[in-house]
Amino acid sequence: MGFRNGVRPGFPSKSALVTNDCTAAALPRCSSLSAVDWIPNEITAAARQRTLQTGESLFRQGDQTYGIFAIVKGRVQMIRYDSHGRALVLFTAAEGELFAEAALFSETYHCDAMAATEATVRIYPRPILLSLLRRDPTAAQKFIALLAREVMSLRTRLEVLNIRSASERR
Repeated sequence: MGFRNGVRPGFPSKSALVTNDCTAAALPRCSSLSAVDWIPNEITAAARQRTLQTGESLFRQGDQTYGIFAIVKGRVQMIRYDSHGRALVLFTAAEGELFAEAALFSETYHCDAMAATEATVRIYPRPILLSLLRRDPTAAQKFIALLAREVMSLRTRLEVLNIRSASERR
């Protein structure tokens, strides 16, 4: 099925999603903003680091939230278990990525986090980040832009997963 200019109606082209313009109006499309660029240097400097061995748990579903995390090195998986005890990997965070962002607005973690490899994580405490978001509109806007890009990315992945194969369309 062809679309005008190769773009599906209501679905932005890749070039519309990716830009290096990080002005307030363009933040949702800003590609040069890393996962932690919205966090001021003084908060990053005060953040703790923790090293995990492969298979070691960072937190468990239902644990009280204490912060969000950035991967310094290695990989950490966010996992939920079905009623039969089978693991469902929700997300694998790699170097430079932020994860467990929902913990800022939840009292408990919604899944387990386990090191897929030896990993070092930087822990950003929840109360400090919430205070930052309340007092610094620019940081809050950058964080919202980061979350908006994640939502767009997840929706694209869901769309790809829902595309039927040629044999299924017959």
